[in-house]
Amino acid sequence: MLKGEYIDKGLVRYQFISMPLRSIHPAAQKAAEAAFCAGKQGKFWEMHDLLFEKQSEWAAQISPLKAFEGYAGQIGLNVEKFRTCLQTGETALQVQNDLAEAAKRGVVATPTFFINGKKLEGAYPYQVFKALIEEELQK
Repeated sequence: MLKGEYIDKGLVRYQFISMPLRSIHPAAQKAAEAAFCAGKQGKFWEMHDLLFEKQSEWAAQISPLKAFEGYAGQIGLNVEKFRTCLQTGETALQVQNDLAEAAKRGVVATPTFFINGKKLEGAYPYQVFKALIEEELQK
C-alpha cells in the first residue's frame, strides 16, 4: 500500500538495508547474500520474501545452501549462476557494507525504519507509517 501511494509516485524514497542478526540466526548472513545473489538476476524481493516465508525450514541447518538453491529454482533463477554467486561470496561485501551502514545509523534491532531521520524500531501498522509520511510531506 505504501509503495503504491508514495514510492511509485516518487513522493518517498525507499531504501532497504540488510541487517542479518548473526548472533541470533547463524545462517542469516548467507540468507542475505542469497537475496542479493537473486537480485543479480532481478529477483531480490522474490528471494527475500521466500527466505522469510521458509525461515523455519533453513534457519536451523548448518549449511542451508541446498535449500537456498531450491528456492532459486522455485523463483525461476538460473540456479548455476546463483550457486556460483553464493559459493564465491560475491555479495558478501554488499552485506558487510549494509551492516556497517546500519551500525553508523545506530540500528540495533529489526525492523528499523527512518522517516526523514526519525527512527522507528519495530513493526507498526500501515496507519502509523501513513500518518508520519503525510506529516513529513506537509512540511
